[in-house]
Amino acid sequence: MSEKQNKANQAFGVKDVNYDIDIHPFEPFIDENTKVLVVGTFPPQRFCKDNNGRKALEKGDVDWFFGSRDNFFWRWVEDKEKRRMKKVEKMQEWSRRSGVGFMDLFYEIKRYKGLSADMYIFPTKVRNLTEWLMKYPKIESVFFTSEWLIDIAKKEYLELKNQEAIEKNGEFRIEDGDMVRVVDFHYLSSPSLCNTSKAPREKWKKLWQKLN
Repeated sequence: MSEKQNKANQAFGVKDVNYDIDIHPFEPFIDENTKVLVVGTFPPQRFCKDNNGRKALEKGDVDWFFGSRDNFFWRWVEDKEKRRMKKVEKMQEWSRRSGVGFMDLFYEIKRYKGLSADMYIFPTKVRNLTEWLMKYPKIESVFFTSEWLIDIAKKEYLELKNQEAIEKNGEFRIEDGDMVRVVDFHYLSSPSLCNTSKAPREKWKKLWQKLN
């Protein structure tokens, strides 16, 4: 965990700190044909229901994974597919056809002052990535949008054997009784508007190459 993340998380222990508790609005989108899993942290607060059960989506938002108008993921898919992807149904159809699944690792968070950057969110409930990988054995690759997520997955939520070799080769050995899985992990960087320089876009080429 980064120094900035540590400082932000420590703030939640201060009396009367201004934070909200948010519940994730989407269930993981994974099926028996998923080969590539994209794992994020948590959507912006406007995608979560308020105390009255309403969302505060803005013009241009699509109510699904990476659906923020400030997120470039579906714009990149549009460039690749040469067609518009502004509806949930079209996004889900592309995902099924391409063998791509989506999941955010955090199910419930404390959020500082409504902010979305990783350094301002503190996970209180986390999904068990190992269980999902074991449930869907066709998943070959996991792409994380945050290095922080990889740290969590490696240290807390996956049983890793021969860690030195695993980290060197980018492969993770998951054991569940007699069943053994080897899954390769990649860091993509966030596709949000604040992180769309040429370097992060280059990292996303790994994902598109897996789909060709």
